[in-house]
Amino acid sequence: MRHHSRLAFPRKLPLVTTFLLFGCLAVYLVELCLGRRLGEVLVMFAAVPVGLDSYFHGVPGATFAGNVLPFFSSLLFHGGYIHLLVNLSYLWVVGDFVEDWLGSARFLVLILFGAAAELIVRVGLSPIPSGLASVGISGSVAALIGAFLVILMKLRQQDAAEGVAFLPHLPVTLGLLAWFPAQLLNPCLAIAVTTQTSEPVSWPALAAAFVLGMFLLSMTGRRIASTPAVAPAFPKEDPAPVPALGA
Repeated sequence: MRHHSRLAFPRKLPLVTTFLLFGCLAVYLVELCLGRRLGEVLVMFAAVPVGLDSYFHGVPGATFAGNVLPFFSSLLFHGGYIHLLVNLSYLWVVGDFVEDWLGSARFLVLILFGAAAELIVRVGLSPIPSGLASVGISGSVAALIGAFLVILMKLRQQDAAEGVAFLPHLPVTLGLLAWFPAQLLNPCLAIAVTTQTSEPVSWPALAAAFVLGMFLLSMTGRRIASTPAVAPAFPKEDPAPVPALGA
């Protein structure tokens, strides 16, 4: 019987993915309850590029707690229903597999690096640092999609070596890439359109996070056979013993 690989459910509870899913949902419910106070809360807990720029340039009064730490809490905030649902849908689909592949610690590093890469590129491409609040886990999801596509490429290499067609993975690949045009829907059903909650999509920044995710996953050096996120569909059959000729 021919042996080939397929994606399987992860064998361990994806702790980071689970925390992000429930954390984003819980924070969004709080956002809905804030009403007009939402803008004030976002200034405190969302990453503001001008504040980050002030801290790293040593502007008096710019503190680490007030200007840098909000970067971490900003990952749990979202600007609207579409923004939240699109990101969490993809996080739910690919997050557990990538976390199972990397382990929770390295998966968390990928999440933070992806978000940081998206923010750094977006700020770097702006002639003047924006005063708009940056919220959402879009940079992290872009990095996860890039990482997951590398897993699919590893599967393709293994399947090609065993004579298995890559067509079953093609819809998955197209579905993953559909996340990028879906970002155009983010302004729809926004909680509020204010200077605090409206931040335009930066395609170069998302592309940077996507490429970083591919690079970091490629650097792990893990093989299909040693990865719990990819399991064999059928066990290999041991070759039948060849009878010895003569006694």
